Amino acid sequence: MCDPQPLPGGDYTAFAMRTIAVSGWKVHARLRIDAPADEVLARINHAVGVVEPVDEHHCILVTGADSLDTVAVYIGMLMMDFTVESPAELLPRLRLLSDRYRRAAEESGVSA
Repeated sequence: MCDPQPLPGGDYTAFAMRTIAVSGWKVHARLRIDAPADEVLARINHAVGVVEPVDEHHCILVTGADSLDTVAVYIGMLMMDFTVESPAELLPRLRLLSDRYRRAAEESGVSA
């Protein structure tokens, strides 16, 4: 029998939140964000996902939700450029939202 090992850093709350963010959703997405990890972390709740630094200008956000539609909307609210690494099924939803927002911007009677 092994003795339990403490978590690195000892932050059990953060560990629980990361575990929920990664495994507690029906669908998951892996997104490359064109921003440093600390900027992404400043804009999201830790329960939203796990942020992994790639370099000083990019990071990976592993997130999830009850549907890919929800992921598509929430990633837009991040207000940062991104690339979808997975799942490919997220791309049609992003295209649909993109087209819908473009039409709304072009057809609205309000001038910017």
